[in-house]
Amino acid sequence: MTFDSRLLLFPVALASAVAPAQAETFRNPKVGVPAFNVELLPGWSANYDDSDNLLLINGDKQVAMTFSVVDNDPKNPFTSVDLAQALFQVLGSPPYDRTETGMVDGQRADIYIGSFTRDDGLELELRVVVIKLGPKYAVASIITPTGADGSYVKQGHDQLAKARIIRK
Repeated sequence: MTFDSRLLLFPVALASAVAPAQAETFRNPKVGVPAFNVELLPGWSANYDDSDNLLLINGDKQVAMTFSVVDNDPKNPFTSVDLAQALFQVLGSPPYDRTETGMVDGQRADIYIGSFTRDDGLELELRVVVIKLGPKYAVASIITPTGADGSYVKQGHDQLAKARIIRK
């Protein structure tokens, strides 16, 4: 799926209801490489949206995550910064305000962090995790309420630690 079409569906994916998990391990994309293979932690639910993005939510519905792989357009290439900025913009969020570098399954990840307020007044933190894999990007997002005691961010990080990247 192209970068543009995934961006259009990102807000829908985040707002989608997530059904109870039917299995312990989920893959995105379901076929092909690279792909995420995510082992679901106890209490989490998983589902796929209409574009096959993998959606996860914790038991008390305070942490939402998405996993997808995005093709880079060789005629109009973009960077991980471009990707993160576009995702923040699609959500109507201000640009990210800080970055970190981390690792996901042994792969370097750029992490873009920012906060935004939904129309209903709920303040959320968005972390966009971008891993460059050749001409593609593996992208995970973690959305948590801001001002929480840090346990929700930890839950997202713990679930992200269960993600493996399939390269062949």
